[in-house]
Amino acid sequence: MTTFLLLIFLTIVPVMISARVFNAANTSFFPCLIAVIASAAAYTGAGTLISNEGLSFVASIALTALMFSMILGAKYMQSVFIALLTVGIQLGVVVAYSGAIA
Repeated sequence: MTTFLLLIFLTIVPVMISARVFNAANTSFFPCLIAVIASAAAYTGAGTLISNEGLSFVASIALTALMFSMILGAKYMQSVFIALLTVGIQLGVVVAYSGAIA
């Protein structure tokens, strides 16, 4: 149960926060859950098809932004910023959490 709550905290909540910051239309739990699943698929697909890590990251952000714009009801550039802010929040939480453990 704790792992499930941590997974929600690390994946869905940052998308919800980012979507609200950039005034997306759909910021409730279920659209954000679907957006996270689509984002994971975009990241996996880009990583599989593109061997260069930097280019793969850029492609996954572009694909994630496209998915976010369709699912969350935001403009494409808003969705790019939502995707980048989400990654930043997730990295910040992981770094803070790992520092608390060590």
